[in-house]
Amino acid sequence: MYYKDLKRIKFTRQIVLGVRRIISGVSLRVFLFKLGLFAPVFLPLYAVDSAMSAQTNANPSSLRLITSQVNYDYSDEEVQRISLQKTVVDASKNGYFANTHVIEYFSEYQISVSSEQIESTIPFRLHVPPTIEKGRRYPLLVIWHGSGESDDDDTSQLAHLQYGMSSLASTVCRDCFILATQCPRDNSDWTSSENRWQIVPIDYTIAIIRALEEIFPIAQDRISALGICSGASAVISVQRREPTLLCALALCSYSPSQDESSYITTPVWLFGNQDDKTAAIEPMRQFVAQLHTRGIPAHLSESQGGHDSWTHALRDAQILTWLACQRAHSLTVPPPSKIITHVRDTRSLFYLYLAPILLTLITTLARAYRTSRYRRDVTTYSRE
Repeated sequence: MYYKDLKRIKFTRQIVLGVRRIISGVSLRVFLFKLGLFAPVFLPLYAVDSAMSAQTNANPSSLRLITSQVNYDYSDEEVQRISLQKTVVDASKNGYFANTHVIEYFSEYQISVSSEQIESTIPFRLHVPPTIEKGRRYPLLVIWHGSGESDDDDTSQLAHLQYGMSSLASTVCRDCFILATQCPRDNSDWTSSENRWQIVPIDYTIAIIRALEEIFPIAQDRISALGICSGASAVISVQRREPTLLCALALCSYSPSQDESSYITTPVWLFGNQDDKTAAIEPMRQFVAQLHTRGIPAHLSESQGGHDSWTHALRDAQILTWLACQRAHSLTVPPPSKIITHVRDTRSLFYLYLAPILLTLITTLARAYRTSRYRRDVTTYSRE
């Protein structure tokens, strides 16, 4: 009898210690999300865009390395010089060329993607951490380019990234996977399948992300996105379709519609110019205000420079570093020197703060009760 009670008390103490470790390690909000309980409570049901195919898949075994990246340690002077180089305009297609230093930073890959009886080999660019430690998982940054970078060369989608060379050369981003797919030249629409591959670019990009998760040690709660112009609209479409895929968004020169803010469930940093005649600044301000009302962390950085807001985002705000620091359902790293207005509802506050306290109190009382009972039983047995 004594040994059975002792084993039961020991087992109970192990459970209590395990629960306390969960509480001390992560908030209850994150714990419930991992159990699959958080999403039904907080995330609204999103309709899947009928124009997108849910049957698009990439075959991980078909991944093929074409050209390896060059892992080069740039000096501070070289980083400064590269970040000041302007993007070269490609007059033949009214687009842009990618900087040669940035091209070397990315490896060239191909993968087989199938959708509705159609199979195509999709090229893309991927930066891989120079050293991958066993047991460690790394963030994934996804670059969604604008219409001017659509082409068939598998390099133009890297245009403008030289402005973020200080981030790319840093340890934070070097230890990240960075994915850059490309819309075909014959159709720059991210949501259209009327292109040379007859597959929606958003579909094959998501399929490639899923395949990379199986091949490389990518942290599923640290996948973020940078969208430029039409690429920003593509990121919103991804949020509508896959509300839990991305942990943070950075949108440059974005033209939001009235109802698109309802699809956002993750922190957002927007960049816009007050003199931009293509993507007006006022809709962005309203977009951020709507996100604040819903309690979504959001910030808008305004500047001057016409339609080009990505230079400021990449070079001055170091947006790539900010994205690499994000993690789903954790305390958000705010933009540098900025304060994010974050309004939480009562239920969110309960799950985030009060529930862990109550659970800690319950486990402490249970432990005290078990301890007192153990001491009483030991005293009784000793007397016998």
